[in-house]
Amino acid sequence: MVAEDTVAVGGVLVDRRRCAPQEERRIRQALVSHPGVDEVLDLRTMYVGPESLLVTARVDLADDGRDAEAIEHLANELDAKLRKEVPAVSEFFLDPTPR
Repeated sequence: MVAEDTVAVGGVLVDRRRCAPQEERRIRQALVSHPGVDEVLDLRTMYVGPESLLVTARVDLADDGRDAEAIEHLANELDAKLRKEVPAVSEFFLDPTPR
């Protein structure tokens, strides 16, 4: 029997639960505290294993003329910061395009 929050994907059980509210607050704060991020527009999390948290974030970047290389560097900085703040973060996907 599989728990309601768990789904089988390709023969692997995936936990569909979001992270705890305190983890989400730490993730959001880590993102908005970066000088290159003006606002977090959308934040989604999902546990894909017992201690493996997937994080996706759509952010509005500061209008400071960053080129593609600078945005890539910002994404790497945010990834490292999130993993430090919430060790369960195993995957981080950044969407720097506001809707």
